[in-house]
Amino acid sequence: MKHLKRLFIIAVVSLCVTACSETLKIQKQLIGTWVNTQTVTITTVNGTSTSPVILTSSTETTFDKGGTGCGSNSGSGVNPFPKEFTWTNLDSELTIIDQDTFVPYTYTVVEHSKSQLILNSVTTGVVSSDTITVDITITLDKV
Repeated sequence: MKHLKRLFIIAVVSLCVTACSETLKIQKQLIGTWVNTQTVTITTVNGTSTSPVILTSSTETTFDKGGTGCGSNSGSGVNPFPKEFTWTNLDSELTIIDQDTFVPYTYTVVEHSKSQLILNSVTTGVVSSDTITVDITITLDKV
């Protein structure tokens, strides 16, 4: 029985260390200025998907070390991030809170490296008895 307890404790500690290291790795890579190169949006209404809307952009988004950031509309296109925001991440989930509206946006970090970040957000809601799902994938390249 003691052997099983030790094995269980080792497994839990290993899981915590792995999750914490992934969080810190993404935080370190995220800090800095990124160019929003592409936003792909797919809308699904009652199970029927529309063609993807692909927007290219050269706007910039900056993630500061203290958990704040800003989206700039300089360059071409529309920035998918708020002008001023706070951010946190846990494992591969990035939460951005708009400082004007305090609305949180949660993204899954699909891919991350020192030079590129790919985020995805899927939101589902009901409007006038229609079930609508919006799937947004944002590609960012490090400046």
